[in-house]
Order: sequence, then structure tokens, then C-alpha cells
Amino acid sequence: MIVLPAGLSPLRLFLALICFFLWAGLSLALLRGWAPALVSSRDTGMVILGFVLPLIWLAASASIGWHLYTRRRAAANPKE
Repeated sequence: MIVLPAGLSPLRLFLALICFFLWAGLSLALLRGWAPALVSSRDTGMVILGFVLPLIWLAASASIGWHLYTRRRAAANPKE
């Protein structure tokens, strides 16, 4: 029998896993598919977009990760 930590319902676990796999799939598609195709394009705008789009995606991913990390820490250590 699997015991979940307090505050983690099966629905929340399911939603977290779905969001993770969605993020991983989009990251894989962007970094391995779309960005290289844009960089190898003949149009200068598409090449620039091919370099900038992954940077924006990685910055947004890091920002969301930091937000989730600090939010969980704040919930675990409530102020008196």
C-alpha cells in the first residue's frame, strides 16, 4: 500500500504529474524540434527567434521552479 504525505491527495499528485509531463513534453519539443528548425532557417527573424525562444522558455521554467520552491518552503515554515 502506498502512503502519501500529509496534504497530498491522489488528485493533487495526478495533476502534478500531468503538469510535469506536459512541461517535459513541451521542453523536448521546443529544445529538440522547433528551435533547431528555426535556427537552420534562411530567414534572419526565424534564426533570432530560434535562439531567443529557448532562452525565454528556460528562464520561465527556472522562475516557475523557484516560485514553487519558495512557496512550499513558506508553507512548511509558517510565521508565528
